[in-house]
Amino acid sequence: MRGPRLHALLALVVCAAAELAVAEERGGDDPGAPRVELIAPSGRVYAGQVVSLGVRVRIGRTYAEERLVQSFQTRLDLPVRVVAPWLDGTDEIVPVPPAPPDEGATLALNDAVVRAPVRRDDAQGETVVEVARRFRLAEPGELALTAPELRFTVAARFDDDVLRGRVPRDPHDARAVARELRLDVRPLPDSGRDAAFGGAVGTFTARARVSPARVTSGAPARIVLEIEGDGDLQGFDPPRPADSAALHVEGVLDEIRDGRRVVTYVVLAGSGGTHTLPPLEFTAFDPAQERYVVVRTEPLVLAIEGPELAPLFPPAAPRPPDRTGAALLIGLVLGLVGLVVLLLLRGRSDRRYVAGVDASRAAAVSAGAYAAEGDAIAGALAEYLAVRLRCPPAAVVGPDLAERLVRAGVDAGLARETAELLEELVAARYGGTAPADARERTDRVLDALSQ
Repeated sequence: MRGPRLHALLALVVCAAAELAVAEERGGDDPGAPRVELIAPSGRVYAGQVVSLGVRVRIGRTYAEERLVQSFQTRLDLPVRVVAPWLDGTDEIVPVPPAPPDEGATLALNDAVVRAPVRRDDAQGETVVEVARRFRLAEPGELALTAPELRFTVAARFDDDVLRGRVPRDPHDARAVARELRLDVRPLPDSGRDAAFGGAVGTFTARARVSPARVTSGAPARIVLEIEGDGDLQGFDPPRPADSAALHVEGVLDEIRDGRRVVTYVVLAGSGGTHTLPPLEFTAFDPAQERYVVVRTEPLVLAIEGPELAPLFPPAAPRPPDRTGAALLIGLVLGLVGLVVLLLLRGRSDRRYVAGVDASRAAAVSAGAYAAEGDAIAGALAEYLAVRLRCPPAAVVGPDLAERLVRAGVDAGLARETAELLEELVAARYGGTAPADARERTDRVLDALSQ
């Protein structure tokens, strides 16, 4: 008799454990018990596309007040823990800036405390919190991510203690589990892809401006390209102004600013006249339209005061071939003369370029830039120094800046002052304290460098 009774008792225990496991999967059978849902795109997705992935937590407000237990060492606005390791990124999904804003209700995500936006669903009497991130889908194929879990501690009753406050009676752990995430990531189509496609995937817009719009021949100016969109702004090469009679690109400063990609080209003005610069454009695959599109800016107009420079070697009128020795000798002499003229003109152009920078204090690149944009003093100074040192702006900042300025003919004391100022300005852009007299010091340094 003991054998059958024992087997029946064990069966009851197994059934009870199974029922408890099912209740934990649902977060409990009580109304308002916590639930967790996936945040994922519902339509077609493509390799290289940026998508929002995350979890949504729903908790009944009454349940949260009466049942949830503060079981964490740090008191949380919402005492729950979301377990979804892939929210930190994987090889298949790559995090894309900007990071989510640090605002909202606190809760635990994996092994960290985070803030997430919170809203009220009055129709359901629930508090809703969403933890989502932007990811770039790295490769085509099936994407499978583990089911996220929501872990928390609950109690049916609480006692009021004079010293410890509200104390839970018989607390126990519970959890809720969402479904596993599976996405079919499609490869980018070959149809419609041109040779200009450089990997841009998303819906983008682009605009450009030239500053100043009127310069003298040989002086620097800036062409500023701004790209916005829902794709990976750093996932492709930006379009570059073509060298022409109107300009020559001397350097580039490429940065992400306020959710936009801002590319600043420092250019050297060329032949005098009013020049219409062609639009800057690039090819992108737009997942919303499921086709390749060309994103372009409006044309720019640059007025250059100075002589209209003729081509160095104008095309000669066609003539019958002459294979005599005299013709070959004349051709050789003319070639050598042309080479000497080219070298002399390049030397003159270099001297005029440096003189123009010193005389105007690189107005297009420095004073005019930060007078209109007070937060761009560091970038403006770096651009001026880049023109002075003949290097890209990104290569200006470095521990050897003072030495390089001295080699370029700058006084040693002024070189040290300039390097220290730029270091402080760059540090301020990345969270440091900006010097209160930044504009005055920059004016003083530029005045001294222009002497």
